[in-house]
Amino acid sequence: MGSKKHSIAFLIIGIATLLIGTWLDTNSAQFKSVKTGYGLKLAENPMDKSWYYEIYVNGSLQIRQEYVPGISQKVRFASKTDAERIGTIVLNRLKKGKFPAITKQDLEENEISYQ
Repeated sequence: MGSKKHSIAFLIIGIATLLIGTWLDTNSAQFKSVKTGYGLKLAENPMDKSWYYEIYVNGSLQIRQEYVPGISQKVRFASKTDAERIGTIVLNRLKKGKFPAITKQDLEENEISYQ
């Protein structure tokens, strides 16, 4: 009788672990197709509440961009939306085999503040 209780408890713990893991995976920091191909992750810097993006290729971190690219000053992204817009442009250029450099025109077209 005791081993049946242990088996049921083990089963319940296993199911709960799977459910929690699935929930955490779907709610993690904006991770998109990181294991295979290209992926974009957005995250907030806890020190100053700024946002940054990371680009992954086949699960390996390739780019971590904490500052607005394409300008000479070190200006952090003001919002998650700004980081996501630029990160998506970089990601799409990489997917197409293009050089991912960001220009001031890209920033202006996407209304990214950098002053």
